Amino acid sequence: MRASARRSVLALGCAWLAMIAGCAGPRLRVASEPSSASILLDGEPLRPNKKKKKESDVPLPYYGAMVIDAVPPLPRPGAPSDLIATRRIVRVDEPITPWLFPLDLPLEIVTYPFRTNTTEVRVELDRRPPLTPGEYLPSTDEVRARARRAQVER
Repeated sequence: MRASARRSVLALGCAWLAMIAGCAGPRLRVASEPSSASILLDGEPLRPNKKKKKESDVPLPYYGAMVIDAVPPLPRPGAPSDLIATRRIVRVDEPITPWLFPLDLPLEIVTYPFRTNTTEVRVELDRRPPLTPGEYLPSTDEVRARARRAQVER
């Protein structure tokens, strides 16, 4: 093989590796227990995956700390529910540190086959603690009266 043919094969190989590294960006997969809970990522609702209805799979919006909220589904009328909304803070680190500037792209290309590209988070809804003897849940009228008093005090 001539030197120019070797260079073109090498250039095509490097271009192919660069394309593989950039094909699929990082993903965030959030699953909740129970699966019918609504999931919010930084206050924005996540839609469940159509294939796997129990989890949401979205492109990773950014690296760093993210707030994931799980809100329980509404119970059927007359059915009690002891599930309460749950908040989790998840930290996602960058795959390669940014301070390696001229080397970060080659390092990402080399390490791409060996790292997972999906961050998986599982959120289980917290349960309300059981009532102690003598303790009761306020009625709707009591809650409304407290809200009116609080509104007047402001």
